[in-house]
Amino acid sequence: KGTEWLLDTASLKAGRSVEGGIRLPTKDKTASGEHAVFVNVGDHVLVTDLDSANGIFVNGKKISKARLKHGDKVKLGETLIKVAANQ
Repeated sequence: KGTEWLLDTASLKAGRSVEGGIRLPTKDKTASGEHAVFVNVGDHVLVTDLDSANGIFVNGKKISKARLKHGDKVKLGETLIKVAANQ
């Protein structure tokens, strides 16, 4: 179960009111309209909190910014995103 998003651009925003990015469920009131941004930095991806109301969690730890690796779990509101690197 789930949806895949390909980070094939410089950045990808995630939130309840995001168009053309990772659209979080509008019924998820714990997610902000613009919750986070995923940025492609060559050999890795950074996720940054966009001053969301409830923050971002990576592998269960609340963060404001993190460098992601294959297998990391990013929680935005009630949505859990599992990072899968191209092999």
